[in-house]
Amino acid sequence: MVNPFRARTWLAHHSFSDGWLGLTVALAALAQIVAAFCLMVLTWDGAGYVFNTIQRGHAAVPNSRYSDYPLLAVVSLFSFLINDSRLLACIYGLVLAVLPVGSLLLSFYFLSGPQHNRLRVWPVLGILLSVLPGQAFLVAEAVPVAQVSWAVWAIAAADISISSLAWLGMLNLFLFFLHPSAALAYAVTGGLFVGKARVATSQRRSNAWLGAIFLGLAAVRLWYALATANSYERGEESFSQNYLAFRDALPSLRMLPVVYLLGLTVLGGVTRRIPKRYLIWLGGLMLAVLLVYGVAWAADPKMWVSAFTFRRFVFVGTLPLVVMGGLHWRYEQASRTNDSAELSDHRLGWIMAGSAAVFFIIFATQSFSWRQELSRFEADLKRCDKPVATINDLPWVVDSPLHHWASTQLSCVIQGKKVKTVFALDPEGARGNKILLFPGTWFRRRNRWFEFEQEWSPVGTK
Repeated sequence: MVNPFRARTWLAHHSFSDGWLGLTVALAALAQIVAAFCLMVLTWDGAGYVFNTIQRGHAAVPNSRYSDYPLLAVVSLFSFLINDSRLLACIYGLVLAVLPVGSLLLSFYFLSGPQHNRLRVWPVLGILLSVLPGQAFLVAEAVPVAQVSWAVWAIAAADISISSLAWLGMLNLFLFFLHPSAALAYAVTGGLFVGKARVATSQRRSNAWLGAIFLGLAAVRLWYALATANSYERGEESFSQNYLAFRDALPSLRMLPVVYLLGLTVLGGVTRRIPKRYLIWLGGLMLAVLLVYGVAWAADPKMWVSAFTFRRFVFVGTLPLVVMGGLHWRYEQASRTNDSAELSDHRLGWIMAGSAAVFFIIFATQSFSWRQELSRFEADLKRCDKPVATINDLPWVVDSPLHHWASTQLSCVIQGKKVKTVFALDPEGARGNKILLFPGTWFRRRNRWFEFEQEWSPVGTK
């Protein structure tokens, strides 16, 4: 016979837990929706992705990142039905939102067991907060690599099943053709499985085999990256480039120590090194510090432009949280406490929802800041009476996130199907019917999906 009191307690526990999880996912999803409607997807290379896909009539996949194909194919398909390039960019932003939100949902699903449910706080900190400094660069493949990897690591932390193996296969196929940093994701996953095989009391052989497979995948992906790297990717590997990028990324990187302190607070609370009554206060303090700095950072485009170079460090930046989550998993394996449900529901649930709220406020602020930059750019292009405007006509762009080679394509996307004035970042690069984007790559005037209203003159030629 079922004990009515225990049944009511179980129902209340799960309803409360589901409430925290639902609020966390809702806030994360809402932040992505706001970003999509503010056209955040058009930052930096994103404008090039959208323009090239619409103009060519098929998914324009850059640098052999074939996992981008199904995402861009959605934009290509809708371009035959919709004549508003801004709406198409919004659709692309909504499609990309599936990656972080879907990774969060998968993590919650596979960590739903009684032995793992307290671990769900780590994907929240990893997917939302550790990636937040670079989240604005939505099309930088290193960002979804870090976010999707958290879903993979959540699966690795849970018990192995047919469904978990199926998801591992699909997610890692997606990662393989997404970005070279997938090699690091495989190496970390392999290390987690090997460590799990050493300390877990069940499924040791399966974990050991999976560890060996992932370490092998890391080696294969590294070889593939080196074999297929182009000049751009080889340039990204140099020490000097990464040092300069580190200096440029400092305004964004400063958020990470606060995220790590929040993670240490959580780890101290769940392992009872920090009294339970202090967990909320210390966690709240860390979130408040992150919120204050983050809002100031997100409201100033001159500061958050550092998100462009932060993409190089986004995966490495999330690894300390993986270590903390691994220590938490080890603690859960070594002990079974009677108060785990209460701590999971009340304190960790609050920290998850609070983290999602901070993510929403900062990312939404950044999105509105970007939308203001776009509105100013669009208004200046409308006022310009020349077919090609340059940095001399819009000098404020120098200190803006718009100071990027893809600002030429951006100028087309934000004007819609009929393009009045095209922007050229380099006045000397506008020559006849083409504009130099970067060495060896030209933007050429062709009436396809986009139609150019004015004939171009040889601006910048002598």
